[in-house]
Parts: sequence; C-alpha cells; structure tokens
Amino acid sequence: MPDARATVALINEFVGLAMSRRRHALPTDERERMEAIDESLRELIDGAKPAPKRIANPTAAPGSAPSAPAKPVAKASMASALTDALDMSAQDQGKIRNVATVPQSGYTPPRTPAFMQDYFSDDLVPASVTADVIPADVVDPDGESIDLAREARVLLGLERPPPPPPPTAQVAPSRASTPMPAARPASRAETPAPTGTPVIVHLMAGGTQRGQVQAFDPSSGSVQMTLKNGRTDEVTLEDVLAIFFGQARGQESPDPTGTALIVKLVNDRQVSGLSPDYREGADALTIVPNPRRGNIDHIWVPAWAVKAIELA
Repeated sequence: MPDARATVALINEFVGLAMSRRRHALPTDERERMEAIDESLRELIDGAKPAPKRIANPTAAPGSAPSAPAKPVAKASMASALTDALDMSAQDQGKIRNVATVPQSGYTPPRTPAFMQDYFSDDLVPASVTADVIPADVVDPDGESIDLAREARVLLGLERPPPPPPPTAQVAPSRASTPMPAARPASRAETPAPTGTPVIVHLMAGGTQRGQVQAFDPSSGSVQMTLKNGRTDEVTLEDVLAIFFGQARGQESPDPTGTALIVKLVNDRQVSGLSPDYREGADALTIVPNPRRGNIDHIWVPAWAVKAIELA
C-alpha cells in the first residue's frame, strides 16, 4: 500500500506545477517532472483514466515522406477543363467567364498556448488558505452578503451543526409501570343531519342543487334549502327550471289525481304525469309522476320553464 504522506506530497507538487503552467510556460525539466507525476498519480488513484497518447505530427503518417505542396491551377486550364467535361458548343463556350477566386490564406494559428500572464500582471498570486482558516461570510461579486440557509452555512463551516440529542435509556416496561392508554379525545360534534323535505333544484343555466326545505312558498320569489353540511342556501325562482320534491321520511304519498299531461321544458326535456292544479295561463303547475319513479313525490314547474304542454 503506498505511503499516504508521499501521495499527498506528489499531489501538492503536481498542483503547484499546474498552477505555474497556467501563469507561464514551464521549463523543460519542470514539464517532464509534471508528466512523470501525472503518470504516477494515475497508477495510484483508483479509477483514473490512462494518460492520452501524444502524436508528434498528427497530419503525417509515421515513416511517410512529407508531401509536396499542391501547385495552383491556372484559370485558363480550369475553364478549358470545364468546357471539355460538359462538351459545350462554341457559342456556349463564349458565355463562360473566369471568376477571380479568393487567394489561400497564409495565416497560421499560434502553437503556443495563452497563459494567465498574458492577461494579468506578474504579481497575481493565488490565496493560500490553510486548514485552520474559517470563513466568516459569503458575498456576491459586488461584496453584498448572501443570505444562506442554515444547512448551507453548516456545510460551509459558517455555523456549527446542532448537537445530537442525548441518548435516552431504554427500560423494559413492567406490568405495574405500564401506563394506561390515554383517554380518547372527544371528537367534534358532528353536524346534525338536516330535516325536512328533500328537493333537487334544476337550474335554467344547467346543473342542480340538492338540499332539504322546511316550507316552500312560490310567492316569496325564492326557495331556501338546508344543505348537507348544515348551511343554508337561497335560490331565486327566476333561475329555477323545475323543483323535484321527494318523499319525507315516514310519509306516504296519496294516489295521484288530476289532468294527465306531458310538459316539454325549454331545454327540450319532458315531464309527464297528473297535474292537480293545471289551468291555462297559470304562473306554475304541479306534476305528480304516474307511475311514481324513485323517491319523487311531485314536481313544481314555473311557467317560464315550459315550452309546450300536451294533454294526454
């Protein structure tokens, strides 16, 4: 197993050479030393990738002679080669004109890398932070303090983590010391179920509302309902399409009597049965389904919700 101190020394030496290489070009001996340390560290560090292979001249294959530069092609020869390849007539050949091409650039990018000294002064020295230095605050580029969460401040060393709670002694409970279960807290008083006649109010705009009514007076202009949660709601009769009244608990409905008819509502729905109070020009009528369906006792239909009435 390699010595940990020797490994740390190699890492520190490699970091120092890398920092120097960022500032300026390294001498030959320091560059070779850095490459040797790099190879050593790659063998010591588990999972490190092998060093990339270096090719002295990637453009030329090893052992091959350098190729001679290509000779520029004359403009006249290019035009003649084009006419020969296309097999053009003399008339079409006269339409071909030579176009001046852009000369090949002689710019060669620099091979030497740019170092930090090319942009900064020589007195640029990285800060030396030792292990005993504790940060006092975190600021933004403008020098303003940044408000960090407690977890982040603990992670950066700005605060100490809270001490762990003291361990509690585990004592086996005895039968005598076993506490009695606490009394179950009294539950909230449940809202009493509303009492009255169940109704389903069908609205002109669509949809329904369900509840119970104590009394229904069409001359009041509205219907007041008690909802399931105990609250009351009031619906204006002008918004009502029809009200379906159910049978109250313990109440038996008498046999239906009256005029047999079929009422077509403005939403093209039909309601049929016997009406005990039907008369022409009335503000509303009552319909008792015949035969009765479900728990419906009777239906109240206002005149504005009626589209047509057909006597059965």
